[in-house]
Amino acid sequence: MTDIYIYMMIGDTDSPVIYTASLFRHNVGHSMAMSGASAPEIAYILGQSSYVVADRYIAATPELADIREAALGRNPVFKNMMALMLTGNLVHSSEWEGRNVAGSIGGQLHYHLGGCNYEEDICPFAQGRGCYGCLYFKPFIDGNHKKVFLSLNDEIQNVRDVADDAGILNHPLLKELVRRKQHVNQVMARIEMANVRRAI
Repeated sequence: MTDIYIYMMIGDTDSPVIYTASLFRHNVGHSMAMSGASAPEIAYILGQSSYVVADRYIAATPELADIREAALGRNPVFKNMMALMLTGNLVHSSEWEGRNVAGSIGGQLHYHLGGCNYEEDICPFAQGRGCYGCLYFKPFIDGNHKKVFLSLNDEIQNVRDVADDAGILNHPLLKELVRRKQHVNQVMARIEMANVRRAI
């Protein structure tokens, strides 16, 4: 099968931009989804008999992700509810008398994060990284949560690099690491809100 090329002149340049037909179709589908076209409209323009691909273009638009995030993530009541469901009460490290949490994240040992209220002596979860989504975790108000957040960023970047090198579009670890990072971010937001309330 031979490739069909589409030549486009951009601005006043003399050199054309070359698109393959499949890349052009992809750009058309994506652009239509970004501008709010429906799945039947996108499928019709792309010459497809089902809406499967059109639905994927619509689901992948950043605008839709922004709408979801605005509806759920930016709502302060929702944020507070989620934060309370994900971890235990905040505590100052000087007041904690139980087990302390430590773990390796992003190739670095992290400690002074919080306490663990789990009734067994050995935690069955990934210590450190799994704590931020655990009800038994009591985050320290004066904990090193920002360092954990930055280490998770490093891990996400490393996984992205591996995924790019291997040609993997959706690496299974990325979603989990991003979710862990959101948990850490929610704990930091709770601590910030608690500090603001104390200052008032």
